[in-house]
Amino acid sequence: KLKTYYGLGTTSDLFETEQLATSWLHGRFLEDNCFGHILAIHTYLFTPVLAVLALPFGAPGLLAAAGLAMAAGLVATVKILRLFGVPVGVALVYALTVTTMPLVVHFYQDAVYGFHVELLLPAMGLWLAYFVLGRNWTGSVLMSLAVLSVKEDAPMVAMAVGAMAFCEDAIRSANPGSGRERQSWRRRVNLPALAVVIIGAAALPILLHVIRANASVAGYGGGFERLRVVGSFKVTSGSTLVAFFLGHWADWLRSPAVSMWLGLAV
Repeated sequence: KLKTYYGLGTTSDLFETEQLATSWLHGRFLEDNCFGHILAIHTYLFTPVLAVLALPFGAPGLLAAAGLAMAAGLVATVKILRLFGVPVGVALVYALTVTTMPLVVHFYQDAVYGFHVELLLPAMGLWLAYFVLGRNWTGSVLMSLAVLSVKEDAPMVAMAVGAMAFCEDAIRSANPGSGRERQSWRRRVNLPALAVVIIGAAALPILLHVIRANASVAGYGGGFERLRVVGSFKVTSGSTLVAFFLGHWADWLRSPAVSMWLGLAV
């Protein structure tokens, strides 16, 4: 990533994010010279935290943040496996394998733009999974808030992780050999995981409202107005977006990009 940067191979978002990370130090909260008031487009509320790297090191500091996130994801993977009794050596080999898979490396490479704050989400999601699987209330709540602050669609990541952990514990508690059938419902139900799902569900409309409110102040069109749907169908609200999805989900699954991704996943 540094080689690409010094070869002038990255553009746009890397430098915009550097501005967004430090603009609040100059009295301009989440503003850049390209899009202006970014809260009218995305809720990049975590970006100012990156000033700790962007201020002293500039754009390369953000590339370092991506590297640190990749390493943090590896550590979280090991710790999750250790929760289930996987030996340290096996857990480390597995974590190294999934962290260096071509798809993962391609994701972190972000070859054209160099950096997006969303590159931090996989590591945050893994650490959130670790905390909720371990039923750590403090870690679960704080990490869920960190996830939610990345972007307006990040609550769906938090909800997915919380739901996964909740179902994981529910399945394990239903196993007659787990010894949990004699425990109280509070011990059997993963309450931190359930709380993360509720927090994510509550945060999603709030973050979308933040964008709508700032878009009107900044004079931008709403998020639906920016959607360009092929054909005569117009998406103007949440209900019409749902209608469009229900009418086209089969076409989406059959599209070359999605079908290829599903094949790779299988």
